[in-house]
Amino acid sequence: MITTKRLLATGRKRFDGHFRNFGMRETGKLLEQARAAIAANRLAEARDAYRAICEIRRADQAAWLMLGKLDAQLGRLADAELDFREALAISGSGSQPEIYHALGTVLEAQGRLDEAIECFRKAVLLKPGFVAACNDLGVALQTAGRLEEAATSYAHTLRLKPDFAIASYNLGTVLKDLGRFDEAIGQFESAVLYRPHYPEAYNAMGLVQQAQGELADASRSYLQAIELAPNYADACGNLANVCKDTGLLDQALEFARRAVRLLPQNPALHVILGNVYRQIGDLDGALLTYRRAGTLSPGYEDALAGEAAILDLKGQRDAAFRIIDPLVTAGCRHPNVTTVYAALGKTSRRQREAISILKKSLEEPGLWSAQRSRLHFQLGQLYDSLAQYDRAFEHFSLGNTIKGQCFDAEAHSTFIDLLIKTFDQEFLAQAPRPAQLSDRPVFIVGMPRSGTSLIEQILASHPQVHGAGELREINRIAVQLRDLLGMDDARPACATRLSPDLANAMSQQYLGLLSELAPDARRVTDKMPTNFLHLGLIGLLFPAARIIHCKRDPRDTCLSCYFHDFSGVHPYAYDLQSLGAYYVQYRRLMAHWAGTLSIPIKDVVYEEVIDAPETTIREIVDFSGLDWDRRCLSFHQTERVTRTASYNQVRQPIYSSAVCKWKHYEEYIEPLTAALQGVYVP
Repeated sequence: MITTKRLLATGRKRFDGHFRNFGMRETGKLLEQARAAIAANRLAEARDAYRAICEIRRADQAAWLMLGKLDAQLGRLADAELDFREALAISGSGSQPEIYHALGTVLEAQGRLDEAIECFRKAVLLKPGFVAACNDLGVALQTAGRLEEAATSYAHTLRLKPDFAIASYNLGTVLKDLGRFDEAIGQFESAVLYRPHYPEAYNAMGLVQQAQGELADASRSYLQAIELAPNYADACGNLANVCKDTGLLDQALEFARRAVRLLPQNPALHVILGNVYRQIGDLDGALLTYRRAGTLSPGYEDALAGEAAILDLKGQRDAAFRIIDPLVTAGCRHPNVTTVYAALGKTSRRQREAISILKKSLEEPGLWSAQRSRLHFQLGQLYDSLAQYDRAFEHFSLGNTIKGQCFDAEAHSTFIDLLIKTFDQEFLAQAPRPAQLSDRPVFIVGMPRSGTSLIEQILASHPQVHGAGELREINRIAVQLRDLLGMDDARPACATRLSPDLANAMSQQYLGLLSELAPDARRVTDKMPTNFLHLGLIGLLFPAARIIHCKRDPRDTCLSCYFHDFSGVHPYAYDLQSLGAYYVQYRRLMAHWAGTLSIPIKDVVYEEVIDAPETTIREIVDFSGLDWDRRCLSFHQTERVTRTASYNQVRQPIYSSAVCKWKHYEEYIEPLTAALQGVYVP
């Protein structure tokens, strides 16, 4: 929108010329005072001078126009409106379009959008090439929610002035809200072409790219916006979202905290920070942050949905339902709200009601691809719980397809080759070990969805064990080792340059974390499943630790991954053939570790835990170097927070419904079974 300051400048030029033509000697001194005051930015003084001129020359349209612009810039909107209407009442001047435009800006500032729109239309009708009025008409229409009309007005503006970057940006925001994402990107690209220093356009471009699932492109756009405007809180928050969804959790936390520091009263940024806390497992921090957002904006749906989700994770389902049910009953179909409702509905036997609500959410305009994907995953879970397997698989397939993730199976196989080559028996025999050994860590590894949460819950029920959940520290150490040694991304090769001092430092870094988490626990479990990739490094840094390797029927394991809406850090999980390829490489690597590592590894087969729970659980406890405690059998009664997707399952006694679940979907999983051909099935 054209600023009042610009209107003031253009109006002053028009009035000065008009004044010279009249040659009004009696007001010449007032005009000089007004000019000097405007030049010195003393607008109140200039306004008084023009008010006096208007009293002397009641029929001087240009003077009333200038007075109105001064009143508008001083925030005296009601006075400005009267000034402009006085100017319009004076006939016989060519200033009518400018007056209607100026009056429209004042009416819009007062929230009187219909009147403002009418004024802008009159300005454009009287002066068809009036670019600023045409753009401001689009702004008023957009603010009024009349998006198609706004798009038409912006498009007309750009026909008049193709290099008008602000109009391109405005049109892009409308197209984004209409769900016309490709066209929106084109407008944002045009905006930054004509105005390279335009952080708002880069941020808006990132939002569209994120909505389309193009997270790498979105990240670059947000970074460009932040580079141009380091204190751009919204861009920092949006980048935090992308980092969270791509597994870059340290960076996500950094940018989310930065955003909140920059705009501490913005509830949306607190929700973003809460989402990051939730992803890293800090549920208490997430709950406090969501509640802070709700305090800043009572009734804020995203904050309430986040709070309910955390309460569900904490096992407080009734409290969660009391928050979310009134929103749904009131007609809220926001995907963040309805997906939480669906998760609660599955456990409260409200599946059919939840299905109906989710389907209505899918009809909402302008959904992001991530939102649509999440809704389909939830529908799949609900239909699966109703044994409607055809419909369930249809929605799971849609959810995965919308994710649009790509997995390079050949590159991953090469990475596994490098791990096996690096951590061979010869290297492991002579590699340095830390001076101080500790048997506190118990690493629970395996494919995701293979039973790692169940095994940790069983062990965490023992009074001498602390279940730490999925710690990211081992991966952080691997990256840190690479950076300290100044090497590239070929992390396995870094281990060959590990020194005794570095081994001591990194071992103590991890053990220090365990002491912070549970200073009195005899054993601390780390159930990050993909630590199976780092067992070579773990064997060097913690030679007295124990490894529990969780195994499950590969078809059930992979299908469970396919049915789960991961946060983007498992790109292999969104395609059945890729899942099979990844599983084959995982088994190949685990066979290598079994034949080379001196650290004790116990295979725990999920199906055996189900068939003979007490025998298997006794073996797990004994392997962990602990005396038997019967509380491990009643693990479902242990009150602790489980932050993974299995949080509902570990609160139930042993059940067998997840065994051979793949048979319900056998006709759909041929790509998976083909990729798994030859792999041992327990």
